[in-house]
Amino acid sequence: MNWKKYERFFKESEFVDDLKNCWMKEDHMDMLFHARLISGTSYLIASGCRNPAQNKREGGKDDSDHLTGEGSDIAFFNNWERFRILYGLFEAGFKRIGVSDADMFIHAGSNLGNPQDVYWSY
Repeated sequence: MNWKKYERFFKESEFVDDLKNCWMKEDHMDMLFHARLISGTSYLIASGCRNPAQNKREGGKDDSDHLTGEGSDIAFFNNWERFRILYGLFEAGFKRIGVSDADMFIHAGSNLGNPQDVYWSY
């Protein structure tokens, strides 16, 4: 994947797993880039790719979007940021969104093999 395409907002290093590997899918990154443009606020990536061991340690499900390079967790720090990020994700076409108010992050998933048109809270 050509990371130069996303360098305005993202770096590959933000999405690597704990072994420093990255396999983000281009379609996911295109949607995330578009969401970031719409949101008008910065995205701090809390989690991108995860290997199976890391995913298990972090409490991820066996079919986690992170395992396929189709999941990103975005940190937020206040209600305004949470709203802007959610707005951008919905407008960009994400159909798998989860919010953890306790840990202050939003999951954006694009894995078509997982249920679509879903919103959940942690």
